[in-house]
Amino acid sequence: MAKIIGANIPDIPWEDKPAGFEYPVWRYSGNPVITRDNLHMANSIFNSAVVSFGSGFAGVFRADIRSRAQKLVVGFSDDAVNWTLEDKYIFDGYDPRLCEIDGKYYLSWVNPTPHGTTIGIAFTEDFKSWTQLEDACYPVARNGVLFPRKINGEYLLLIRPCDRGLTAISLSAARRISLIGANTALLWAPLKIGKLQKSERVRLLLKPTRAG
Repeated sequence: MAKIIGANIPDIPWEDKPAGFEYPVWRYSGNPVITRDNLHMANSIFNSAVVSFGSGFAGVFRADIRSRAQKLVVGFSDDAVNWTLEDKYIFDGYDPRLCEIDGKYYLSWVNPTPHGTTIGIAFTEDFKSWTQLEDACYPVARNGVLFPRKINGEYLLLIRPCDRGLTAISLSAARRISLIGANTALLWAPLKIGKLQKSERVRLLLKPTRAG
């Protein structure tokens, strides 16, 4: 029997394993729970991140709109099966992940930028207003997930990069969530000159100096 470590969620929906089914995970017989019809401008809706919220549930969902742009929207449900999605976009991007830490709900997601995808971090207390922090890594990254609790007083974030070489999962830690990763792009190598694609390194040669 598996043991779930975390807060008790007595109203989480559950369906028993079908008789004779031999595998450890089974699909809900009422799938799909959400379709593109839940949002009038959506071409498809998937990659949900859901948490217990108030007397029900709240979630962030990837909605690919009819132009195929990837947006994140918020949804609410009393039973985690029947959902109402809001038609206001909160962020561009995809692959949302949600967790609650000390009364705040933290969202990490793949954040598109002109130079590639980063891991965005934001938090909310009511799923109505959001505070976006600095990106948690430099491009190019594919997924980022926060640990659902602090460990030794620190926030921990796992990041999966996405590059042309070997890909390794990295761990970022910080005592303040605003400092986790905390990568701000200052200078980029040119990506395109005329009709030619150009890949160059930006080098650091001297230590910073103070003017005046």
